[in-house]
Amino acid sequence: MKVNRKRKPVRRAKPKVKPWAEQYLTDHAVSVEFALRSHVKIYDDRILFHRICPLTGRDLDATSTRHKVPPIDTKTGKPMKFTRKRGGGNVLYFPSSLNWKPAFADTSVDFYIVESECSALALAERDFYAIGTGGKDGVFMAGTKKQKLHEYLSNIKWSGRRVLLAFDGDVLTNQDVRESAHAAAKLFAEAV
Repeated sequence: MKVNRKRKPVRRAKPKVKPWAEQYLTDHAVSVEFALRSHVKIYDDRILFHRICPLTGRDLDATSTRHKVPPIDTKTGKPMKFTRKRGGGNVLYFPSSLNWKPAFADTSVDFYIVESECSALALAERDFYAIGTGGKDGVFMAGTKKQKLHEYLSNIKWSGRRVLLAFDGDVLTNQDVRESAHAAAKLFAEAV
């Protein structure tokens, strides 16, 4: 009697997430599996994007939260799709699924600068190095009036590196976003 010694492929169950969260990630070209591997936490009512230090892998105790039902900003009366921890300031988002330390030193690696965490994840899932800024002004150091790049970017060797700014689609229609994109382009041009 012949025994089949081939192992059956292990089928992992697809992670169970709420349909709204799966739809949100899918709409942004990110698979649920990749998001979970990248330390994204998915709950019934929110998605948490954890900030991990790209050099040490240490949790930065900073998150950006995408809400299923956005809370209303008490000052503006508008829904807040994303919220951050109080007092946390802006911490750049480096998808933890990529090996950032060697990429910081290797100028042949192109870096994409994008606004949202999902944009950074979507590019990372396709093996592109993308940094999420958390918004149009996230690339700048706070309090510098768009005159200095964010402090986390100072660890990156920029000379000779190709930097691709890929701000959200409203860069064409929103003057504030356009001004931020131009200021960022100027600072990166000076850095390379």
